[in-house]
Amino acid sequence: MDDIKDSQIIRSKVEEALRFFVKLPIVNRANHIGPEDSADSDAFLEIPGPKGESIEFFERDARVELRFGFGGESFDFSGVWGDDDGVGAELDPEASAAEAEEDFKDELEALVNATMDIIEETLFSAQYEVLSVQMGGLFPAEDFEEMRANPGFESVSWNGKYSIGPVKA
Repeated sequence: MDDIKDSQIIRSKVEEALRFFVKLPIVNRANHIGPEDSADSDAFLEIPGPKGESIEFFERDARVELRFGFGGESFDFSGVWGDDDGVGAELDPEASAAEAEEDFKDELEALVNATMDIIEETLFSAQYEVLSVQMGGLFPAEDFEEMRANPGFESVSWNGKYSIGPVKA
């Protein structure tokens, strides 16, 4: 039961922070489930993106994953409730609680910053091949020109400034 409560707290705080900083529509998937929604999408939040791509947020086991295009980042909120083994907690519970709150704020700030970097196009999502293995992730915008020379390169960005499909030879 506590896991459900913890999950709701994390999701609520992530949504609150994103709504404060992001000036785009944010869809809370729990409130907008319909027949057009994919059954395999368990994102709890979604920010609409270009050409059908979205910034999606998933939460499981106190980790929030941000996904955009071919890449994503993961943020660990598990430190909020302290260690289950209780080691050190008996020394100063107030200090442990303050440290956990600070850790939570740091992760939340990192998640908001990554989201803003995608929106402001200082990060873009790309995939490419390395020795016939498909690689993908979020990369700094200044790496775009160099990366597009990689075999099988495809990318996606918020305003569509970068190529969406494979580069034609």
